Amino acid sequence: MRHVAALTVLLTGLIAAPSAARAQELFAFRSPSGNIGCQLDASAARCDIRARDWSPPPKPAGCEVDYGQGLTISRTGSRGRFVCAGDTALGAGPTLAYGRTVRRGGISCTSQRSGVTCKNARGHGFRLSRESHRRF
Repeated sequence: MRHVAALTVLLTGLIAAPSAARAQELFAFRSPSGNIGCQLDASAARCDIRARDWSPPPKPAGCEVDYGQGLTISRTGSRGRFVCAGDTALGAGPTLAYGRTVRRGGISCTSQRSGVTCKNARGHGFRLSRESHRRF
């Protein structure tokens, strides 16, 4: 439940824990390599990465915990954003095989050998891999 509440606070700005129905909508998975872990529900997706060959931008002044360990997109967001959070999406859930996609609401995440791509119904999102990241 800690991950569910933290994801809700991070992605939707809510202070309260999610309802039981919302918690049931949450889906977590990891890439076959185990290097990327993601959590998504109908309102947002977040993927964290363990090892990377790139560096995130400088930590913003308002972020008092870890920064840049992953990317996130909301259902209505205009592009992916770097994560500012004290928890992680790594290691939770089953492995999502390469070539498979999971959807919750208007958000989809696809696991590929080249990384994980998550996007909302507007076509905005992010791609995350060991070699690079892209926000769109």
